[in-house]
Amino acid sequence: MTLKPPAAQALRVTDAQSPPPQGERPTAREALADALADRRRHGAALLLVAVALGIAFVLDTPSARYGAGLVVFSVWMGWFVLTCIAFVERAEF
Repeated sequence: MTLKPPAAQALRVTDAQSPPPQGERPTAREALADALADRRRHGAALLLVAVALGIAFVLDTPSARYGAGLVVFSVWMGWFVLTCIAFVERAEF
């Protein structure tokens, strides 16, 4: 049995992998509205931030406030990245 080197194997793009035609993709404004319409993502982010801030408020120590700040920043970054990915996947560029 002989194996072909990777350079000899051709990569083929199927119809499922190719982007839709130009007119079928939403505009940037529609894609942004769709990306921001994910209520579960917003709710999860708000719940995590509220829990972190609530714990920091109850403990009332500098390390708890610092930890809550780290959690809030991390949750915001995760929300931002996921929303941007959803926007880029939907938008027509």
